[in-house]
Amino acid sequence: MPKILVVEDDASMAKIVLDLLQLERYQVDHASTGQQAEDYLNSFAYDLLILDRQLPGASGVEICRNYRKSANGPVLMLTAMDAVVDKVEALSAGADDYLTKPFDARELMARVKALLRRASNFNEESAQIKDITIHFSSRIVNKADKELSLTPKEFDLLEYFIKHKNQVISPDTLLKKLWHSDSDASPHAVYTCMNRLRKNLNPEDKEAIIKTVRGVGYRLDA
Repeated sequence: MPKILVVEDDASMAKIVLDLLQLERYQVDHASTGQQAEDYLNSFAYDLLILDRQLPGASGVEICRNYRKSANGPVLMLTAMDAVVDKVEALSAGADDYLTKPFDARELMARVKALLRRASNFNEESAQIKDITIHFSSRIVNKADKELSLTPKEFDLLEYFIKHKNQVISPDTLLKKLWHSDSDASPHAVYTCMNRLRKNLNPEDKEAIIKTVRGVGYRLDA
């Protein structure tokens, strides 16, 4: 499940954006100042950054420019400043898209989904791994003819591995990508959830779909 940072100092506007994103089950963090945004970006990995332009402590353009020095994830500038010169400055600083307030909720979500699709380069509605079928929109997982009962976090883990198949992924990466940044979860939470997921996928102790790479992390071979 994508993880998104919303940087917005207006509390009512932030609530609108956060509510819309959380309805789509995205993992969402919120920063209300430039310094908070920098702290989050230095500590966690995000699939999308939604930035206001005018912020206490730093401008959205400045944050975007600094972010581009070390990351290439998509950036959506969300602001009331609608002059052409403002758009050009933001896009030149590294923003991928620019949406002015007030906005239609449907347009915001369409742009969010388009940026996430473009970044992940993954557009399939479902995936098949051996006898397991994963339906991403409905979040249903079937093993042969039986629907598996996965927790939301187990599904998020499985989805992440499918979208990063054949890559070795460390517990620390999973913690940063799939657990909320305000959570006090530790790598032990990742191990516990991974064990439950693998037992659900392979209840008969057959060959694991998600393999352990000793001392490094996990890998889904496909």
